[in-house]
Amino acid sequence: MERDDLNRLIAQLYDQPLAGLERALGRGTAILLAHVGDGEHQLIAQLKRPIVTIDATLYPDRTSLCFELLRAAVESLLAPSPESVLSEAGPSGDSARLALAEAYGERTEHVVELLERGTPPAQGQMRLSIHEALAGLQDDVALVTFDAHRLDTSVGWELRELQRPLLLVTRPGHHSTLAGTDAPFYGDAQTITLSTPNPAAWTSALATIGLHVPPTDLEWLLDRSRGRVATTIDVLEIIASERSPRTAWHQAVRRSLPRAHDILALAREIHAYAPTLLLAIAEGRQPYKTLPAAPSARVALALRKMRALDILEQPAPRTWQIADPLIEHAFLAMTNSRCAGAAA
Repeated sequence: MERDDLNRLIAQLYDQPLAGLERALGRGTAILLAHVGDGEHQLIAQLKRPIVTIDATLYPDRTSLCFELLRAAVESLLAPSPESVLSEAGPSGDSARLALAEAYGERTEHVVELLERGTPPAQGQMRLSIHEALAGLQDDVALVTFDAHRLDTSVGWELRELQRPLLLVTRPGHHSTLAGTDAPFYGDAQTITLSTPNPAAWTSALATIGLHVPPTDLEWLLDRSRGRVATTIDVLEIIASERSPRTAWHQAVRRSLPRAHDILALAREIHAYAPTLLLAIAEGRQPYKTLPAAPSARVALALRKMRALDILEQPAPRTWQIADPLIEHAFLAMTNSRCAGAAA
């Protein structure tokens, strides 16, 4: 699938959420709720405004986050200049220093010192607020924060005070962390949920790019991908070389096997029960019945830890599923392979 076709497909599938997101950002702060595989990155790439993105998972504390935002702001500020602050020349060029001075004023020397060091300072030595760090960005540039529920609470309150468009991307199960009664963005953000396109919406969108998928094959595929846009597109991209969506799906699952093994390895570090629970949930078994002799509190702890890392999700109370549909089917393939090996 060509990039232009992909963009048209995304724009068609997410026409209403995209328009709602543009309106929300025009008013200030928006919270975007998306399940794993829903295509939030692809959706945001369609925004008709400049953005700067950051992943809260990579920068969990205020100092590292503020430093990374400073780097992003300065890189954006100096992008048209050959003397980028991140190049070997550093910020010593006259035009670069002038641009920095105009944006950061009396804080310029501290900014230069931080950037020349190249790594975040020790805790407490970042003498800039997040608002000050972003001084190099135009006011209309939106700040997009992925996994926003991982932000330190104090950072959330600081972001709330920014006078610029702010988009917080999170999972439905983490919404209260950002917008609950005592959370930083309570009453200050519009929430937009990425809904799952139905087969009719997919058929219409695929027709716009000239890709015909037989209705029975499309429904078969959407049942396995849960209709999630990014997951389904991962499979549709393979159809260019594999005529059958069913063959393409199985190929996408095989490609996901290394990641599934990595997740199992991570699960072993999370909790002793976690790998067993993951494979059981992938097979549709109830987690507590899978380990009947285990203390229920320990099972619950393992489940909560995996949900916090977006490995698991709860589509309904007391109902668990693997967050990523491809990983779920990769787990099933691993289990089936083991059973076949044992039978042999």
